[in-house]
Amino acid sequence: MISELKSPASGLLRAALGFASVVFVLSAPASAADVKVFDTPPSADELRDALGLTKKPGAAVIHNSRSIQIDGPAAPAAAPAAAEREKPRPSQATNSDSDDKPVRHTRPHKPRPAAAPAASNTGSGGKQVAMHIQFDVGSATLRPGSEAFVESIAKILGEEKQYSLTIEGHTDASGAYATNLSLSMARANAVRDLLINKYAIDGGRLTAVGKGPSQPLSGTKPTDPSNRRVQFELKS
Repeated sequence: MISELKSPASGLLRAALGFASVVFVLSAPASAADVKVFDTPPSADELRDALGLTKKPGAAVIHNSRSIQIDGPAAPAAAPAAAEREKPRPSQATNSDSDDKPVRHTRPHKPRPAAAPAASNTGSGGKQVAMHIQFDVGSATLRPGSEAFVESIAKILGEEKQYSLTIEGHTDASGAYATNLSLSMARANAVRDLLINKYAIDGGRLTAVGKGPSQPLSGTKPTDPSNRRVQFELKS
């Protein structure tokens, strides 16, 4: 009799646990999508492209100035001589109304004006980049060589002063959730401190956030080590 009473309860317990599992899966955060991941420090152009920014304006201005130096200055100097050579003689001017061939009038060549410098992208577009910045195990101390990642971001911030930056620390799902959350926040703050103290970026433009293991990269398992990263988003 006792076993018969326990059986329905155990069935209800199993049903409840199964329902809870479904709820947990459905409420789990979505994977990070549309994020460009850099395993090595990116170049300035690579980073600008990933963040939806135009290339540095200087390149376009230099290109146009070269075309002016080649085509522009020589043409105005030669134009007056050409005009003198093709200026109609008095006899030609007298008979110009009855002449079958029209008299050509040349104008001095004017150099093309330089194109306006390319402007920076007017909005961040919400694009994010992730970098596999390496830290010592279980700490927020950057390993040698990882500072080059931070330097690439600092260069963009120095050139694009109209933007602020959100710095997100991410971990994989190995270990305790609370520990990973705290560690991700500490690592995001370590990057923020480096931008302020070494690269003189205004701290008011920088926000550090710890995400822990809550947002694995798209197509990866939560425990995949590639989810250990620092993610950046420019905001206007």
